[in-house]
Amino acid sequence: MIRKNQEENDTGYEELFIRFSRQVEKAGAVLLVVFLAGLIISQALLRIPEVRERLVKVERLEGQPYRQGAKP
Repeated sequence: MIRKNQEENDTGYEELFIRFSRQVEKAGAVLLVVFLAGLIISQALLRIPEVRERLVKVERLEGQPYRQGAKP
């Protein structure tokens, strides 16, 4: 009798753990996608000179940028 109750408790715990771990796994996957999208967007924004100038403090200290195709 005691053994049967213990097995039922173990099974219930395992089901709860599996349900919880699936939720955590889904949340982790969503966070991974959000962070990856944020990384790609931020890197794409840094390719725009006007945005880069406002976001990167060092960019203002660099001097004159090189222009492609310009002769010295």
